[in-house]
Amino acid sequence: MPDSHSFPNRDSSPSAQDLAESVSLGFAADLHDDLVPLLFVARQSLLNQCEQIQKFEPPDSAESSSLPGLTGDAFDVLQDHVENLRQIEAWLSKAMEVSRGLIRQAHLEEEELLLWWDALQRMIDSLYPDEDRVTWIGQPPNCPSPIAKALYRIAGEALRNAIRHSGAKCITAKWESAVDDQETPTPESRPLGDRRTRMSITDDGVGFDPKTVGKDRFGLAGIRMRAALVGLPLTIQSEPGGPTTITVDVRAG
Repeated sequence: MPDSHSFPNRDSSPSAQDLAESVSLGFAADLHDDLVPLLFVARQSLLNQCEQIQKFEPPDSAESSSLPGLTGDAFDVLQDHVENLRQIEAWLSKAMEVSRGLIRQAHLEEEELLLWWDALQRMIDSLYPDEDRVTWIGQPPNCPSPIAKALYRIAGEALRNAIRHSGAKCITAKWESAVDDQETPTPESRPLGDRRTRMSITDDGVGFDPKTVGKDRFGLAGIRMRAALVGLPLTIQSEPGGPTTITVDVRAG
């Protein structure tokens, strides 16, 4: 049976949620103003270096060219360096894409909150364009803006963790009616305002022991903080060898 940690509903003042949002926006501003320009300059410098190196001619054409030539193995070595530089340039390009995706996540527009599940799918697609392991099931209920923002960020971090670290073959992001054993057994028979829905992010990857997760696991810490600030019950279930499931319950209606 997978180990699980539950984080019950907690009261939270609006100022705490506002503080978390301001920290997130400040982080996005730092990315936009400081990190992304540095990545751009580094990438452009690498491309310029590649262009300069490629002006050298191979030994068999150097005699008939006005451009500088190389002899022996030097030309082949230089071409290997060009390939290495281009690989570094590709990594920098990916880092820029990830940074811009994080900025978009932090600056979720008000109109996007109404369709935050769709915005989340677009964000994941933009960060991981070749990713084909994620399956999306269901649609979330209408939620107040603070709840929608929290769910968007919780699901986004859980999906990024699964994609990057789990080694999973299958990742599922799902919404469904939730049944509480201590309440009426079927959601349909409850009063309309008391129905619950559940968001779950599940992967069949390597898993982990929730009891031994260190404080340096900022992704999980952020997920817990986001849920606690808006009073959403959160459960993290996992064990070494997997699977891992993160669930959040939301009152509908």
